[in-house]
Amino acid sequence: LRTVTVTDMAYVDGLLLVAGASNEEFSSTFRRIPFPFSGNALMNSLEIFHVAHGKYETASPIRTFVPYGGDTSVLASYTCTPLVHFSLSDLKSRTHLMGRTVAEFGSGNTPLGMVSYVRDGEEYLLVSSAVRPLLKIVCKDIDRQEPLTQPSEPTGVARQTLPQKGVSRMANLNDSYVVMMQQDDAGNVALCSYNTAAL
Repeated sequence: LRTVTVTDMAYVDGLLLVAGASNEEFSSTFRRIPFPFSGNALMNSLEIFHVAHGKYETASPIRTFVPYGGDTSVLASYTCTPLVHFSLSDLKSRTHLMGRTVAEFGSGNTPLGMVSYVRDGEEYLLVSSAVRPLLKIVCKDIDRQEPLTQPSEPTGVARQTLPQKGVSRMANLNDSYVVMMQQDDAGNVALCSYNTAAL
């Protein structure tokens, strides 16, 4: 359990958002910590419908997440690989929060990184994973996707495969570039930047 106490972090509007697990009854946990650490941390237990597993789950922690929609929402990805939407306005301390599963990228897979960026007024999401290609999703498709509650895959929002290979971590550089850590077939790792106009 110690290895997934903290799985990912992001900073939004004076809050450090922390995903991971706790030792409480519902172990998948989302914490909000005021920065610069001047107040009490707020915590929510999380529940999602895991399409590949065909059931609702509370134990599996978020593996990676990204704020989007003007920092009003969070998109989170889990092992095996559902993509889930959470509204930040629904986060009230010590409540149990149900996520809206909007996509399923296939079982036997681990998400590695996500990043959102805006191009020509449209917001996009990139998702990297261990055994799937780099995926690109139009965020407005996520907003109108009905919750997935039946076991079948692949399903959910439309996605496009991009040619960049071996992508693990990613970061948005002022919406002008996306920086990617990439590993080639020989195992060499490089830090590459891509103009968002070309993605």
